[in-house]
Amino acid sequence: MSTVTGTPRTPPVHRTEPLRLPRTTGAVSGLLILLLGVWGGPIPFVGPYFHYAFGGFKTWHFTDQRLWLNIVPGVAAVIGGLMLMRAATRVGGLTAGWVAVADRAVQAAGLAR
Repeated sequence: MSTVTGTPRTPPVHRTEPLRLPRTTGAVSGLLILLLGVWGGPIPFVGPYFHYAFGGFKTWHFTDQRLWLNIVPGVAAVIGGLMLMRAATRVGGLTAGWVAVADRAVQAAGLAR
């Protein structure tokens, strides 16, 4: 099969495997989200040591608000980051990304209260 100018025409490509996610994209993004979760979870407990506190100035003071607004979103960010670092397909990457976005939205909504 050739075109008018004589150059060969290649047949259309049929995608038989899912769209791949470049390993570097998932690894770098996942590492950044993982670091954000590791920092965001415990910072309310150790922040007062460095005069970085929001709410109270007691170190390692556990409350339900700190659990739901800091620890749970931090754990979800760590899980989302690990999922994204291991994602091999775009569907896996999107799922991991939505987990990370959801936990940051919960934390942002809690900070806006």
